[in-house]
Amino acid sequence: MSEQTIVDLVPGPVLAHPGTTAEQVADRPPRLEVREILTPADAKAFTALLLKELPSHYDEVDATFPESILNNARNGQDPFGYFTLSKDVYTTYVDGQLAGFTVVTMKRGGSAKIGPTAVLPEFRRTGIASALRDIVERKLYEGLGVRKLYMTVSASNVPALLFNLDRGFKIEGILRGQYRPDQDEFVLGAFNPARPTAVEAAETRYEVEAARGRWNDAIGSTAALWTDPDVEELRAFLSPRLEDSFDQLDIGFYQAIIDACRESRQTYHQKGKRLLAARTDGVLSAVAVYVPKRGGGAKLSPCVADNADAARALIAEALELAASEGRRKIYIHVPDARFDMVALLVSLGFAIEAQLREAYRPGTNIIVLGRLVP
Repeated sequence: MSEQTIVDLVPGPVLAHPGTTAEQVADRPPRLEVREILTPADAKAFTALLLKELPSHYDEVDATFPESILNNARNGQDPFGYFTLSKDVYTTYVDGQLAGFTVVTMKRGGSAKIGPTAVLPEFRRTGIASALRDIVERKLYEGLGVRKLYMTVSASNVPALLFNLDRGFKIEGILRGQYRPDQDEFVLGAFNPARPTAVEAAETRYEVEAARGRWNDAIGSTAALWTDPDVEELRAFLSPRLEDSFDQLDIGFYQAIIDACRESRQTYHQKGKRLLAARTDGVLSAVAVYVPKRGGGAKLSPCVADNADAARALIAEALELAASEGRRKIYIHVPDARFDMVALLVSLGFAIEAQLREAYRPGTNIIVLGRLVP
């Protein structure tokens, strides 16, 4: 599928749009058309549908949310992302009538995020969402070689949760109060059936107590500070510490982080970020990228430290920043190979909420830890 795919659906009234008669269905099955190019009318309908449906499950959803998705889709890349490479909006029509959308976000490391998926009310319970996802997932798996698909689904959105579990997605975690205080979020994942996973499906057992004290405290004086390193300094520190857990970290990844920290970029629309660092006797010893998220949370990813003192200083700075911005929650992505960091975060009041299987590299899982901001 390049710009569009046309598929004949199985004949039957359940798959026809509301204006189709039984005679018409018997004569010719409805035609499902999936496009990757948005018309102005598509964009308007996409914006209206998201602004109508999403606020019932998520806080801080305004016009900038669909606008940023549409801009990225038009540009062919996400100019403000760093783990994100691009976004695409797939639009589906039934016999020429607009029926719904799904968004695909391509990530570094060979994975892709699905969603939001939204179908116009008159086409719900007709099989359109399943047909759309069949086409899109087939393109991602077979056409683009995507290793893994994942998504988040609000715990209150039971129909969407059941729909995706029925499609073979597995629950990888529950993010507590992720996008609004009273609403948890399920993380779901599925692997390309043609590409076996590198990690066994059984959940890994993590012994937090055994990992305590694995780090030595720093020798010397450690302090957290705002920092504005150039891209080469950032790359020199992070690259050897991330290469065993993340794929596709080219110079564009590090440049995107630096660009996102500019003062002119501090908006949701432009995904503004803060770069936090700690130094031990003046030598860089910890780095984290702080990202405010819609719904009142903030994410730290990547979050890397060479010693426990530097990690504590970095987390203290992040919590202080989150509190000053009125953030409710902070959550952190840590490769499971760095369970010394996981154990330290647990000692600082964080709780393990999810295990993202092979999220950014085959053979490496990501642990998600979260805590409320005091």
